[in-house]
Amino acid sequence: HTNLLSLESYNTRYNSVKTPTTMIRKYSAIAALAVLAVMALLRVNPNAVNSFIRTKQRRALSLTYSDFLDEQYYDQANLRLVTFGTSRGYGSGMANPATESFTGLLNGTNLAIRASTADYPAMCTYSMVNDNIYDVIVIEYLPQSYHLTKEALVELGKRLRQRFPEALIIYVDIWSNHQFQLRLPGNNVQSAFKIAEEKAIGRGLKSKDRQAIKDVAEEHKNIATPWNFLESDSNWLRETVQDPATIGAKVLGIDLPTKGNEAQSFDSMIDMYLDDGIHFSKFGHQYVQQGIQKIIREAQKERSDKVNEWALTDSCENWIQTGKTKLITNMGMVPFSNGKKYALESFAKRMEIHKEPNYIVIDNKYDKVQHLYLSHMSSGPADFYGGGTAEICDKPHNHTTTHMVSLDTLANYTTWQIHVIKHEYIGEVQPGVHFLVVENKNKEMVNLRITGLILTPEIIVTEHLAGNVD
Repeated sequence: HTNLLSLESYNTRYNSVKTPTTMIRKYSAIAALAVLAVMALLRVNPNAVNSFIRTKQRRALSLTYSDFLDEQYYDQANLRLVTFGTSRGYGSGMANPATESFTGLLNGTNLAIRASTADYPAMCTYSMVNDNIYDVIVIEYLPQSYHLTKEALVELGKRLRQRFPEALIIYVDIWSNHQFQLRLPGNNVQSAFKIAEEKAIGRGLKSKDRQAIKDVAEEHKNIATPWNFLESDSNWLRETVQDPATIGAKVLGIDLPTKGNEAQSFDSMIDMYLDDGIHFSKFGHQYVQQGIQKIIREAQKERSDKVNEWALTDSCENWIQTGKTKLITNMGMVPFSNGKKYALESFAKRMEIHKEPNYIVIDNKYDKVQHLYLSHMSSGPADFYGGGTAEICDKPHNHTTTHMVSLDTLANYTTWQIHVIKHEYIGEVQPGVHFLVVENKNKEMVNLRITGLILTPEIIVTEHLAGNVD
């Protein structure tokens, strides 16, 4: 577990840039003088320092000499970085995720997928990476999903380590305020974040309010209200992935809250996230960026082209962020989530109107059996979709069914409403061309939304569970 500067220290530095101009000038002058003094001693390139200072002035975090060394090392090492993750790693909520996410700040390749867990990249590592070579690999997933996707988080790291024996693999393990609970009178256990949300609504606000979070922390700081922190297997993850016999990864994290310190911890995480408490704020992305650079410099990571042949290949497509697919299908690509995501929609009345079912053509070009997974949207605690069915057939009409499964569109692992991807196992696919027929169970509810298709030579992930919060 990499222990960075305390979050309180980072918050102090972050908040200092929001103080009056005189204070900004004071600390900027001190920082600049300190850097110039060390520059003279170490004969550092002045252009690099000037560039660094200009860059820092555009950021939420103030300048330290350690930050300068970390960033200078990263820039000079010319490393190739890639991120696998969720909407948090993708940069959801940022005006320009391509440049403002921590991956964008590091000029890396962002393969994070919104509303998804590690299941997809664990099964589709080959399809996502192909022949590209990376020196630094970042794996970011929300702690709330760790107990659902333990196997996938480790399998992803193993597949990447097998391919890139000399890569530096970094797991981002940063908890959120959604993991706090309060036991109220009458043994009523509620989400502390939910309580803060209700306070905000009571003030006439439409979304979560940072002041409400501060109020909840203050109200329950000195009274005997039992706090509970959902640890979500973070300790297990850290121990497992750092084991050299497993992956030999580093972990970028923040120390977990200790008993009796929950109220202070709850308040301290405000700046790390946007008002939804799920997606990193600008400060949060820069915190992760600097943490990654620190790990890289401490490891003295260098560029390396060494790779092994892939132990497993796969064939995957995911179009939730692009709206594009090469598959043959009679389903239309439809935008949803305010036009930010895309899915093939299973039209409920297609058979009634067009006299044919909803289908996707599956072409197994390999000479052996492949395993088929279907990626589709789910929601909870309220199910928007009402379930569905998927069957592998020899043809769309008057067909013989090889496999048929029920699609579960209910995501029931949180108490707040979520909209997430499930990667559901369908069955074996023999070599050759087949049809995947998809139908809605409840024709009066929202059409099923299909976001991807996965073919793997082995059943890589056996916990076919829900994706991450959207």
